[in-house]
Amino acid sequence: MPATQVSGRHTRIDATLDGVVLSRSKSRSRRHEVERVELVGWDRVVGASMLKSRSGRPVVRLAVDGHEAAEHHRDDPFSVKLQSGSLAAAQEFVDHVNFEVDVRRRWRSVT
Repeated sequence: MPATQVSGRHTRIDATLDGVVLSRSKSRSRRHEVERVELVGWDRVVGASMLKSRSGRPVVRLAVDGHEAAEHHRDDPFSVKLQSGSLAAAQEFVDHVNFEVDVRRRWRSVT
């Protein structure tokens, strides 16, 4: 079963039937001037990617339609820096999100 949720110290991302839910700490939401809990519908999700921080920790970045991704992940409200042992879960989550986006994109092109 693919990972449908990953979390870091300040943010948790959940893949749900309606889209991707980002739950942020008060400090992170204030810093990025965004809501603490935000639902990004599948129609706005372009995809997800995983990279590693300088310290080697996995970072999950969500690409959202209409949002220009920040150059650095710490400035991106749609990114989560995970624990160092979470590499496999991060990759599973990214694969799951990209699979869902691809399925919905194909479904929209058929109908």
